[in-house]
Amino acid sequence: MLDKLKKNKEEEVDTRSPEEIRKDEKRARIRARIKAFERGQIQKKVKYVYLAVLILVLDQITKWYVMEHIMRPIARVPVKEGMGFFDWMLYPPPVFFMREALQVTPFFNFVLVWNTGISFGLLGNFSVYGYIILIVISLIIIGFFCLWAYEAKTREYMIPYAMVVGGALGNVIDRVRFQAVIDFLDFHAFGTHFPAFNVADMAVVSGIGLIIIISQVKTVNRKKRWRKAAHERRNKKYRYGTTGRK
Repeated sequence: MLDKLKKNKEEEVDTRSPEEIRKDEKRARIRARIKAFERGQIQKKVKYVYLAVLILVLDQITKWYVMEHIMRPIARVPVKEGMGFFDWMLYPPPVFFMREALQVTPFFNFVLVWNTGISFGLLGNFSVYGYIILIVISLIIIGFFCLWAYEAKTREYMIPYAMVVGGALGNVIDRVRFQAVIDFLDFHAFGTHFPAFNVADMAVVSGIGLIIIISQVKTVNRKKRWRKAAHERRNKKYRYGTTGRK
């Protein structure tokens, strides 16, 4: 028994040089710091996941309420009573169409438009099975935005990323359930109607707009820093001369 313990101790003896041990310990500390940083970053980003979920839920609730409690009671369909939200989500309701709009203000109407294209009715006549292609494209785009959000080092882009992901998921759910997206917001002025849209479309367009604005602001600030650094280099005085670099 004692001989076995001695052999185990001899086997456990580290035969590396002190320099190799120090290098391995340094690498281990660096890996531990990286993991701790990633855990901290993920914890900070969880709240933006809640924002995406909130946008998704808000989009579905508004679609349910407008379809079942505003448009269905005034539609010429046999079923007049609206479904509850959870029943509406679990069991897709029968689809109905309405040509007339419900006027709310002189510039805003409630409508019921089944959009088979992308946001704001674009590419509406894509193809018979276009909704499947659009679902795949939307999921790929959502995957890219999730990856960018995961790898983001700063938090400026997290809110627009969450807006785009939440809105895109809301429209994907509609395409899976109805093979089309429910649009119900109709703004118009001077006889011109803007394409109908929904909460998900607003979130996606606003998120992309914020990404463009943030990118432009960061680019302008970066150029200002470069100009400032170049100006400082030109005016810098060196030890063996008082003339700046030309």
